[in-house]
Amino acid sequence: MSFEKYLIEDRRLIVLRALNKETDRRLNEALLSRYLESLGHRIARHTVRETLDWLTEVRAIKIEKFGESEVYIAELLERGEDHVAGRTVINGVARPSARSD
Repeated sequence: MSFEKYLIEDRRLIVLRALNKETDRRLNEALLSRYLESLGHRIARHTVRETLDWLTEVRAIKIEKFGESEVYIAELLERGEDHVAGRTVINGVARPSARSD
Protein backbone atom coordinates (compact mmCIF):
# COMPACT_ATOMS: atom_id res chain seq x y z
CA MET A 1 0.00 0.00 0.00
CA SER A 2 1.31 3.44 -0.88
CA PHE A 3 1.73 5.98 1.90
CA GLU A 4 -0.82 8.27 0.20
CA LYS A 5 -3.42 5.48 0.21
CA TYR A 6 -2.66 4.84 3.89
CA LEU A 7 -3.23 8.54 4.69
CA ILE A 8 -6.55 8.61 2.82
CA GLU A 9 -7.85 5.47 4.56
CA ASP A 10 -6.70 6.78 7.94
CA ARG A 11 -8.52 10.10 7.37
CA ARG A 12 -11.72 8.24 6.58
CA LEU A 13 -11.49 6.22 9.78
CA ILE A 14 -10.75 9.33 11.84
CA VAL A 15 -13.89 11.00 10.49
CA LEU A 16 -16.03 7.99 11.34
CA ARG A 17 -14.57 7.78 14.84
CA ALA A 18 -15.10 11.50 15.43
CA LEU A 19 -18.75 11.23 14.43
CA ASN A 20 -19.19 8.10 16.56
CA LYS A 21 -18.03 10.02 19.66
CA GLU A 22 -20.76 12.63 19.31
CA THR A 23 -24.07 12.11 21.10
CA ASP A 24 -26.05 12.94 17.97
CA ARG A 25 -23.42 11.41 15.62
CA ARG A 26 -23.08 14.74 13.75
CA LEU A 27 -20.29 17.29 13.15
CA ASN A 28 -19.73 20.08 10.67
CA GLU A 29 -16.82 20.11 8.24
CA ALA A 30 -14.93 22.84 10.12
CA LEU A 31 -14.88 20.80 13.34
CA LEU A 32 -13.90 17.67 11.44
CA SER A 33 -11.07 19.61 9.79
CA ARG A 34 -9.77 20.74 13.19
CA TYR A 35 -10.07 17.22 14.58
CA LEU A 36 -8.16 15.77 11.62
CA GLU A 37 -5.45 18.42 12.07
CA SER A 38 -5.14 17.61 15.77
CA LEU A 39 -4.32 14.04 14.73
CA GLY A 40 -1.71 15.01 12.15
CA HIS A 41 -3.81 15.42 9.01
CA ARG A 42 -3.38 19.04 7.97
CA ILE A 43 -5.47 19.16 4.81
CA ALA A 44 -7.43 21.71 2.79
CA ARG A 45 -11.16 22.13 3.28
CA HIS A 46 -11.86 20.72 -0.20
CA THR A 47 -10.00 17.53 0.82
CA VAL A 48 -12.23 17.23 3.89
CA ARG A 49 -15.24 17.58 1.59
CA GLU A 50 -13.84 14.94 -0.78
CA THR A 51 -13.46 12.61 2.21
CA LEU A 52 -17.05 13.27 3.29
CA ASP A 53 -18.34 12.82 -0.26
CA TRP A 54 -16.55 9.46 -0.53
CA LEU A 55 -17.93 8.28 2.82
CA THR A 56 -21.39 9.28 1.59
CA GLU A 57 -20.95 7.22 -1.58
CA VAL A 58 -20.21 4.09 0.48
CA ARG A 59 -23.19 4.84 2.75
CA ALA A 60 -21.13 5.29 5.92
CA ILE A 61 -22.40 8.83 6.49
CA LYS A 62 -24.94 11.25 5.11
CA ILE A 63 -24.37 14.93 4.44
CA GLU A 64 -26.66 17.90 4.85
CA LYS A 65 -25.66 21.24 3.34
CA PHE A 66 -26.64 24.50 5.05
CA GLY A 67 -26.42 28.15 4.17
CA GLU A 68 -25.22 30.06 1.14
CA SER A 69 -21.72 28.63 1.43
CA GLU A 70 -23.21 25.13 1.82
CA VAL A 71 -21.52 24.13 5.04
CA TYR A 72 -21.38 20.35 5.23
CA ILE A 73 -22.89 18.65 8.25
CA ALA A 74 -21.94 14.96 8.39
CA GLU A 75 -23.98 12.36 10.23
CA LEU A 76 -22.83 8.83 10.94
CA LEU A 77 -24.99 6.05 9.52
CA GLU A 78 -25.32 2.47 10.76
CA ARG A 79 -22.78 1.14 8.25
CA GLY A 80 -20.15 3.64 9.43
CA GLU A 81 -20.89 2.83 13.07
CA ASP A 82 -20.55 -0.88 12.32
CA HIS A 83 -17.13 -0.28 10.75
CA VAL A 84 -15.88 1.69 13.77
CA ALA A 85 -17.13 -1.10 16.06
CA GLY A 86 -15.44 -3.77 13.94
CA ARG A 87 -18.71 -5.47 13.00
CA THR A 88 -18.15 -4.90 9.28
CA VAL A 89 -15.40 -3.74 6.93
CA ILE A 90 -15.68 -0.87 4.48
CA ASN A 91 -13.00 -1.28 1.83
CA GLY A 92 -11.08 1.98 1.51
CA VAL A 93 -11.33 2.83 5.22
CA ALA A 94 -8.58 1.87 7.64
CA ARG A 95 -9.58 -0.91 9.97
CA PRO A 96 -10.01 0.19 13.58
CA SER A 97 -7.56 -1.10 16.13
CA ALA A 98 -8.67 -3.29 19.00
CA ARG A 99 -8.31 -0.41 21.45
CA SER A 100 -11.47 1.39 22.50
CA ASP A 101 -11.98 5.10 21.91
